[in-house]
Amino acid sequence: MVTTLSHFTNEMQARISSLLTPPPAVMPVPSSALSTNAKNSSLLTRLQIVIRMFGQTNHFAQALNSLFPPDACSPQLRLSLLKVIYAPYRPVQRSYPETEKKALLSELKTITPPYITGQILDNVHTVDELGPKLFIIGEGAVERCIQFTEGSESEGLVSTLGDYFTSYAQYILSLLKHLRSMSGLDAQPTLPQHQNPSPSSSPSPIGPNFGGHDSPFLQGSLRLLKIVNGLTHRMSGFDRTLRLTLLAQRDVLFHRRASSLIPSPSHLLLQENPEQASRLQLFFQQLDHAGCKLLAGAIQQFVFLGNSVQGYVFDTMISYIQIRLATLPGMDEWRMHPTQTEYEVPSFISPLPYITKIGEHLLTTLPQHLEPFSHDDHQDLRPTASARWGRRYSTLPAASQVLSPSLHATSSPLVQPPKMEQEAVQTPGVQQQDQISEMPEELQPANGVETEVASEDANEGDDDEGGSTAHQWVATVARGTMTLYIQAILDIPVLTPVGAKQLDTDIGYLCNVLSALGVVPDSSLYTIRNLIIVSKAEFSEVAEQIHPESNRAMANTIAKMRGIK
Repeated sequence: MVTTLSHFTNEMQARISSLLTPPPAVMPVPSSALSTNAKNSSLLTRLQIVIRMFGQTNHFAQALNSLFPPDACSPQLRLSLLKVIYAPYRPVQRSYPETEKKALLSELKTITPPYITGQILDNVHTVDELGPKLFIIGEGAVERCIQFTEGSESEGLVSTLGDYFTSYAQYILSLLKHLRSMSGLDAQPTLPQHQNPSPSSSPSPIGPNFGGHDSPFLQGSLRLLKIVNGLTHRMSGFDRTLRLTLLAQRDVLFHRRASSLIPSPSHLLLQENPEQASRLQLFFQQLDHAGCKLLAGAIQQFVFLGNSVQGYVFDTMISYIQIRLATLPGMDEWRMHPTQTEYEVPSFISPLPYITKIGEHLLTTLPQHLEPFSHDDHQDLRPTASARWGRRYSTLPAASQVLSPSLHATSSPLVQPPKMEQEAVQTPGVQQQDQISEMPEELQPANGVETEVASEDANEGDDDEGGSTAHQWVATVARGTMTLYIQAILDIPVLTPVGAKQLDTDIGYLCNVLSALGVVPDSSLYTIRNLIIVSKAEFSEVAEQIHPESNRAMANTIAKMRGIK
């Protein structure tokens, strides 16, 4: 009987091999093994056929074993019969992780279509539809591993799934690069290889074809952010389920089957390979820890991807402001002198169009673009803590390092930071209306001011995590605007008294806009206002009160542009 079974298993092994490695066309393929036209099917389909054959072989082995009463067949003979029956599957089981990896990556390539040029929302919709398929395919791999190996190849399965999910993260990253190119944002992030991603990055140059008012780009970037963060959460849930599933197989492999009179195929495989059995036991011991992350590398890739999409959203929102500020240092208004009929600097100057358009963008245009998401306050859409504080563009000293305590407390006519910043922010709805109404009519943003963004959360402080998603994003862009504005001001080469008056008016306008949004203006803006409006005779006295540790670069730069030696 053993000889007959050996002949049968040799034929079975040849058929299984032909399934997973399609032979050249000149070689005949057993028709019974390829009755479903498997030679033209995907590797995943062929692997599924082999696993179904394995299940049928299990039923055959159990039926054959039941034909022999316990006293009619020695344990050694039973073991020999089982080894012969399962012998055709041994090579496939040992190479299962590699075969599964090839099958998963091939399937992933099949379901991920090429990008649609010029259609950001269609591309994002495609990623959204692929999410459920991604995890269904991953769950199928776990089921196949259990059906075919009972978990004896768990280590290989974890590695395979990590590569599979990482490949999908690479696909979305490539899409992100494509979207940045479409929207004129040139900076392209790369996934980390051997180190954790940096929480900050340099600002992206903005292409000339992107004006920041294109709703599809902003809406597409926000939807992509929600999708990617949702995938990250699902990855964590998948990881927990995978850990519990594999833990359940430990009992099957090392306890239940070990006490059974009829060993399972996986038990036989581990008996033949004691080194693999020892390694597998150590692997299962690690799973006992609740904090164990089997797919930590893949999850990290999705976290970094989420940070990259956050940067894309921020760049999309602030690009219009960057374009408006790009020409600020070279504007002729900073070099103006009093006209022949004027002997003094005008007492009143209207803010220039560049700063009023920025105010309109922050107060009206940006909230309008965020309106579709005003009722969706899901955490996946909110900016991260680093984004909320504008660290993406944070290169200047902190506000507390710019002015010395004596300058903050001075009774001189210099411009002072507001003393009740937090109180102003705690009642943004009323405060915003008061601040806007106090502006001269010609200083108020055109088309009215929409106050919904600042008034949606009346109890939020500037450093609080509360507030609607729209409010948080507008506040984030407002903080980034402050830093960009300060950098642009410090690049002005020459500043006359008339130019200084104009710049002081523009800064004051922006401070009013920021306060209307519930964002406390940075003390650096007040420092700049003090340094540009103070008389040349008093400049040195004011500059000396700046903290030495701040390098006094700001004061030196402003002195140079004002011609003060």
